[in-house]
Amino acid sequence: MIHIHANGKVDDEPAYLALVRGQIAFLHASRESLEVRVLYGTALPLRHLR
Repeated sequence: MIHIHANGKVDDEPAYLALVRGQIAFLHASRESLEVRVLYGTALPLRHLR
């Protein structure tokens, strides 16, 4: 897993989890719909998480 921030910074999973550990608490998360596109063998989930 990678996380791409709005400013373009890219974190791998360990770096992102270290960044948010203890700083972010999700009370609720939902996705209205999900579109998955495959690009060069990689699945890309597209939609906003609310």
